[in-house]
Amino acid sequence: MDPNAGAEPGYLVSANTEHWGHLHVKASEYLKPVKLRYENRNQASYSDQWSDKLSAALISVLKEAGYYGAIVAQATASYGLTFYDLVAKTLEKIAAAADSFADDVRGLLGHMLSFAGAVVTTVVDLTYATIRAIFNKMLARLYSSVKDAIKSIHK
Repeated sequence: MDPNAGAEPGYLVSANTEHWGHLHVKASEYLKPVKLRYENRNQASYSDQWSDKLSAALISVLKEAGYYGAIVAQATASYGLTFYDLVAKTLEKIAAAADSFADDVRGLLGHMLSFAGAVVTTVVDLTYATIRAIFNKMLARLYSSVKDAIKSIHK
């Protein structure tokens, strides 16, 4: 919570206000649209900063393509599909809709692979199977870090 202890942006900084309206403005500073260019994918690393950027980029792609509201609504009422299945299927549709959207999805996926520590050559195939496999790599990296953290506490 304390930015002096490494928290980004730090609860104590972002919530240091007496009015809800000010808190919303401060929180919105971290929710600006983010576009990730595929050519810059190797800049991504496994860090809180990149985790936030990836989340913001995913939300940006979904909003720009007009699917954000549908994802939120379907995620709460979805049966049988995991959230990541739902997002992967939606990203496949978005990529197929227009070349500019395909570039946005490719940029997001390239950065996700770098974040996960996977070797990134070229992401060409923007199908559900490929997108879901990239989500799996990213989740495996996150789960591995959680397991390591738990192990370090419970020695």
